[in-house]
Amino acid sequence: MPRTGAFVPEDVAVTASGLVVVSDLIHGVVYALQYTSREPQGHWVTVGTFLSPRGLAVDAFGHFLVTDYLPGTVHSFVLGPTWEALAQASIPGLEGPCWVGPGPDGGLAVSEEFGDVKLFGSAHQPLGSLGTLTGQSFGHPAGVCSDSEGNIIVADEQKHQVTLFPRLKGLERPLGVACAPQGQLVVADAGDNCIKAGFTWSFRTFKEGVGLIAGAACTELSNSVGAQPGHVWGLDRRSATHARSRRKWGFCPAAGLGAVYTVVLPGPHDAVPNPVPSLPLGDAAQGSSRVPGMVLKAFFPTCCASADSGLLVGRWIPEQSSAVILAVVHFPFIPIQVKELLVQVQKASQVQVTVLGTWCHRQQEPEESLGHFLEGLGAIFSHDPWLQLCREKGTRFWSCKATYHQMSNTLGTPTDDQVMLIFYDQRKLLLSWLHPPTVLPGCQAGESTASAGGLADIFDTVARSEVLFQNDQFDEGPVRLSHWQSEGVEASILVELAKRASGPVCLLVASLLSLLSAASACRLWKLWPISFIRSKLCTCEQLQHRLKHLSLIFSTEKAQSPGQLMRKANMLVSVLLDVALGLLLLSWLHSNNRIGQLANALVPVADHVAEELQHLLQWLMGAPAGLKMNRALDQVLGRFFLYHIHLWISYIHLMSPFIEHILWHVGLSACLGLTVALSILSDIIALLTFHIYCFYVYGARLYCLKIYGLSSLWRLFRGKKWNVLRQRVDSCSYDLDQLFIGTLLFTILVFLLPTTALYYLVFTLLRLLVITVQGLIHLLVDLINSLPLYSLGLRLCRPYRLAAGVKFRVLEQEAGRPLRLLMQINPLPYNRVVHTYRLPSCGCHPRHSWGSLCRKLFFGELIYPWRQKEDKQD
Repeated sequence: MPRTGAFVPEDVAVTASGLVVVSDLIHGVVYALQYTSREPQGHWVTVGTFLSPRGLAVDAFGHFLVTDYLPGTVHSFVLGPTWEALAQASIPGLEGPCWVGPGPDGGLAVSEEFGDVKLFGSAHQPLGSLGTLTGQSFGHPAGVCSDSEGNIIVADEQKHQVTLFPRLKGLERPLGVACAPQGQLVVADAGDNCIKAGFTWSFRTFKEGVGLIAGAACTELSNSVGAQPGHVWGLDRRSATHARSRRKWGFCPAAGLGAVYTVVLPGPHDAVPNPVPSLPLGDAAQGSSRVPGMVLKAFFPTCCASADSGLLVGRWIPEQSSAVILAVVHFPFIPIQVKELLVQVQKASQVQVTVLGTWCHRQQEPEESLGHFLEGLGAIFSHDPWLQLCREKGTRFWSCKATYHQMSNTLGTPTDDQVMLIFYDQRKLLLSWLHPPTVLPGCQAGESTASAGGLADIFDTVARSEVLFQNDQFDEGPVRLSHWQSEGVEASILVELAKRASGPVCLLVASLLSLLSAASACRLWKLWPISFIRSKLCTCEQLQHRLKHLSLIFSTEKAQSPGQLMRKANMLVSVLLDVALGLLLLSWLHSNNRIGQLANALVPVADHVAEELQHLLQWLMGAPAGLKMNRALDQVLGRFFLYHIHLWISYIHLMSPFIEHILWHVGLSACLGLTVALSILSDIIALLTFHIYCFYVYGARLYCLKIYGLSSLWRLFRGKKWNVLRQRVDSCSYDLDQLFIGTLLFTILVFLLPTTALYYLVFTLLRLLVITVQGLIHLLVDLINSLPLYSLGLRLCRPYRLAAGVKFRVLEQEAGRPLRLLMQINPLPYNRVVHTYRLPSCGCHPRHSWGSLCRKLFFGELIYPWRQKEDKQD
């Protein structure tokens, strides 16, 4: 195999056919070893160019995987017949990806520097992080791979260890466990309503364990897996694996199994089998996959607290043991008509709306026999659990009960649940949008997402059931409901007329905007001089930015999510405010002949600036601040700059007759918006200070040339040179003539440097002053473009529309009574509103950090609007 030669290998991968691929981090290239008849030993061929390639691997499908460190991306591609990269795909959003390896089921695993190991599926979909899924804390994860059984192996460079993460599967939502006489583990899985057996043991720490078996009480379990007295075996609900914890117990309950049907099949204990066929829980699992005896949460709308007696309609969420009540069906009704209505709602909303129980308002129903009649409705509308909510007569107390009819028939004894009653404002919950929580420093992203998932189900249920709220008391339908719109559907004639007229208006404006977009995309604008000028003018960038906003606002496509709708609303309010401020500026400019006054004052101001620059240059040509300068170079530079000022004064006087007309048209452009007028003002400032920019460029080029010349000659004195290929300093031997010439040049540059540096310092300060003024204008333009004004107004006037979470207030807490809570919406903080809904700015000027700006100024590199090459050249 040939040597690497002029590149530095970082990682290597070999395919099943024997193809060798190497990554070069220094040059950002991926090479492959190609064999030909002329070169039987092979030669290196470039197959891909990246910013900073590090890790290399080959997945199960034969695709090459490359980690790009700086942009945080993993690239995937295959090689074509002519060694070109085909079927390219990327996975962005990683933080310092170092190494990559194939994962189970055709996926991949990527290790992040000082971070975590991210897992992806065969379609590059994210599956989570290994640390979040397993609770493992990594120091510096490096190499990662997987074996034939799907187990993931990670090498930790900082902790000096290699960890194997076994692949555990087969369980979805384990609740109860027991041990068979053959030593097998029997698991009650509520995820698919089955009893499963034949799982192996995993020694892990509890996160959310339920269903424990003491090691001292299970002889077969102790013999089969080596459990000792005092150890407790259980299930981890979050990770769906088995766990052992050391604690003293004196009993062995089979939590959650009870007298349900169990099937125990013999199987080996040294392998993880697939879930064995098991017997379902029969009728006890219909409508509910939870264990009785636990606290049940019932979300009840406050608008139905004074409704007449009837049936409770809503959705049952078995994963959270929660019932979301949406409406109350009143008497009289026909059961088949209620079921048909619920089927129609289910088809329209894709929400499993059903009859959850009965509601009895005894303050309005004096008959005692009504309660017995409501209890009998459970036989018609079968649902487990069957809720019975009642508001007692003459008191403020409520009674809540949940009964399992079918399970009581199976077990022979009635079973009840404790019910927690939670009141909520149905209108606010319907109109609000729940935002995902931010990850706190002490929590992990997976835990925050899991904690918000249950709350999101409640919000989603109410939001998607809007079709149920369209029936009100004025409808002559067979079923009468009580909900937040029972008094009538909220409507406005002006709103309905605006909705009717918005369609044709949007279609007309969208067609006009498409013509403007086609004209702006013409090839004539892409020619070199025109494209260069467009890229430097802020006005062109702002007009293009506003054209994109208008195209999105008047698009006929309906918003697919609340986030897109909010973005459209923010853009519309931003455009309206921009145009309103522009019209105010236009009216101010055209009143009292202010444009003529500005035109008359502009030429004297330009003459005064030019005169001050002449005095400054004459001061520099003498002995500025008592400094002794190189007189010959000082006179050449001073006269050169004075000639430029003379040309600039002639140009200003030549343009003076047309300045008033130019300002009039600029003021007229304010009707397009204040941001357009400000962008034109920034371009005018750039044109009026063009001579200052020329002075800065001349001084910076001379200063930069001398700085790099001195640094190169300084390396010559030390016997060093700059290696352009490897981007580093290497040793080098010079002869006597080279050292002599270098000494002469170094002396000349050192003595000429103070004069050049003084001119560069003065004109750089003038240039920074101009950039500061333009930066303030750009900051105001970006503020108008990106500030989410509609979202901030919504947060100020209707804070419940932007929900960050909920809080609960205790209404009643007495012994023997159900706990009653009031759920209130926590509004989104203002800083999160701005961060979440901030619109993208036009980006017409580059942004530098303070460190980068100081480095550019010290070495004489040009700042905005120029772009320097990142590779250092000697």
